[in-house]
Amino acid sequence: MKRILAPTDFSSVSVNAVKYAAEFCRDTQSELVLLHILEGTSVEQAVDITGEVEEMEKTDYQVVEEKLIDLCDSLKDKCNCNCRYVIKHGNLGFLSGLIHKIEHSHFDLVVLGTSGASNIAKFYLGSHSYRLAVKVSPPVLLVPKVARYNKLRRIVYASDYEAEDVSVLKSVLQLTVPLRAKVTVLHVSKKDTEAGEILFKNVQDLLEHDLDEGDISFDKIISKERIATAIDLYMIEQDQQLLVVLARDYSLIERLFHKSVTKEISQDFVYPLLIM
Repeated sequence: MKRILAPTDFSSVSVNAVKYAAEFCRDTQSELVLLHILEGTSVEQAVDITGEVEEMEKTDYQVVEEKLIDLCDSLKDKCNCNCRYVIKHGNLGFLSGLIHKIEHSHFDLVVLGTSGASNIAKFYLGSHSYRLAVKVSPPVLLVPKVARYNKLRRIVYASDYEAEDVSVLKSVLQLTVPLRAKVTVLHVSKKDTEAGEILFKNVQDLLEHDLDEGDISFDKIISKERIATAIDLYMIEQDQQLLVVLARDYSLIERLFHKSVTKEISQDFVYPLLIM
């Protein structure tokens, strides 16, 4: 059984992501683990320092635990998923606590909520801690606040012809096996050239040879628009449900979510982003 981690601070954005994760867990027969990072002095530290547990800290812990119990019970009832929770103390904040939890546990996917493309840009491009988390973590699924889960049938992998394409696509297929989703490998080019078409066909032949399982198709866009705009329009016009990008392809993510282009991405940003 796969294990999926969904951190929550009980905000509407994070709860929406948790609900998305719960329905994904149901469809993939995975276990959902909710994580709350309780910032401030931990109970253990308070005992070590003063010899007694501070009442305020106990109260904070109890309030959080009650909320997690209620959330887990609700998800089990409404989504029919296997859910449990973890409360972690973290003086250094959310990201440090998340990284520590990932380093000391095994998860197949981390699901995080986001309020939009500009926040993804700030979160991914502006945070050294998050880039560190990507290095030590499983895939990260960023769920926009307006995204609602529908069984994933249509997935797009944005390819810049990387050596890791085969391994990434295998991981995507493995993660979504029960869904029987169709995965489209998409490449965006500025110009329609003979050399570019030959390269596209060669990459397609190579991937088809190495990927003998799964429903995979290939598509190419010739567009003078920024790559972010071209991919965003493709996602919307083709009614795609999930965009997958390679974490190590920093240049592609930068072009997708750099401050200069986030305004060109649809304002609502309705589709989740899976960073592999």
